[in-house]
Amino acid sequence: MKLPPQDLEAEKFIIGCCLVDSTYIGNISEIISEDDFYDILNAEIFAQCKKLYANGNPVDVVSVNTVLLNSKIYKERGGFNYLTNTVNVVQSVAGWQYHANSVKEKSLLRKTIKVIQETASDIDSGELSAKDILEKCQADMFSVANSQQSKSSLTHIESEVLQSLNDIEYVYANKSSVPGLASGFTGLDKKIGGFSKGELIIIAGRPSMGKTAFALNVAEKVAKNGKAVAIFSLEMSRRLLTNRLLSSVSSLANSKLKYGNIETYEFQSLSEGAEKLSKMPIYIDDSADMTVMDIRTRARNTYNQIKAKGQELSLILIDYIQLMKGDPKLKDKNLQVADISRQLKSLAKDLNIPVVALSQLSRAVEQRGINNTKPMLSDLRDSGAIEQDADVVLFVWREGYYKKNEPALAKNATIIVGKNRNGACGEVNMLFEAELTKFFDNN
Repeated sequence: MKLPPQDLEAEKFIIGCCLVDSTYIGNISEIISEDDFYDILNAEIFAQCKKLYANGNPVDVVSVNTVLLNSKIYKERGGFNYLTNTVNVVQSVAGWQYHANSVKEKSLLRKTIKVIQETASDIDSGELSAKDILEKCQADMFSVANSQQSKSSLTHIESEVLQSLNDIEYVYANKSSVPGLASGFTGLDKKIGGFSKGELIIIAGRPSMGKTAFALNVAEKVAKNGKAVAIFSLEMSRRLLTNRLLSSVSSLANSKLKYGNIETYEFQSLSEGAEKLSKMPIYIDDSADMTVMDIRTRARNTYNQIKAKGQELSLILIDYIQLMKGDPKLKDKNLQVADISRQLKSLAKDLNIPVVALSQLSRAVEQRGINNTKPMLSDLRDSGAIEQDADVVLFVWREGYYKKNEPALAKNATIIVGKNRNGACGEVNMLFEAELTKFFDNN
């Protein structure tokens, strides 16, 4: 039977390097881990070398032999003699990187084969749908691809200082710009500095408060500047989202588009709006019952597809967290939402782009009385993990929604910055046009 891809000589060379000069263990660990070794004993020896090194103990044939004395496979393979033989393989440690890369290469091939075999097994079992099999395979392949990247390491602060200076100089030279991705709302951008890469931004509100409208307004403003946006909608269909965007871009009431009550002279605005919207890099997925893994897989695919076109995905929008299917292994809803929250934060960091996720608020808002309806962090529904994982939490609040007998408040809206990990909290006054489902700066 043909053996899986492996390079046993390279593995022995790496073990020998660790035993000859332990200062190389840190560099080697940046490329490979014990999981990358094909030989079980080599993997065990490497793991013990790392442990000794991390604890500040000497790493040599004597110390490693001592910690492996109770290992059955170590005894069966020659014990101390096996260690001395690996040392003898190393004529010069200068080739450590070449051999480490070879071990990594063979590991990636084995992992790829494993994914292919598991996919074939899933197909043969007939227990999963073709859609589920494809998404599982894509997620596993993406995981393999990510594992080839060098692990993050300690970086000298000099490079970060230089990057910080570049960022400061850019903002100084462009007074109107913001450090992160501009939301398009001046007051909000001044308050939070835009949406930063790798951040999880939560937009929360009670039903009918306008959180979806506000999120779509942001998506429109981002896409209007040629930056790609991916929208995952678990509540509204593509058509409804498109109509809302078309209403906003055309400045025509959403009800007119819904019922066809359009005046003859308004068709020009509709036509011009449709042309503008069709050219915006907005991608919508309205699949029902999406899991967080579905979204992570499809987001990565979209990211790669857009990158292949020479563009970049700038923003991911998810509407909304509580409609996502949680891990069935987690019986408690709070634990499911906590898991979803953590994975969305991980997605933002993995792709290094802002992820905006909408969230419902609990009924506690209304229960406090009509004069105390401003939402707070404790109102986030189902899990405190949302508050913990989020870098920014924005509450959409319209006082006039609760006080309908006060017409002067009808168009008033407030975006409450309830959490801002890298800046100040506060309130941003805005205007809301219900017919257009559109927010405006209130300067």
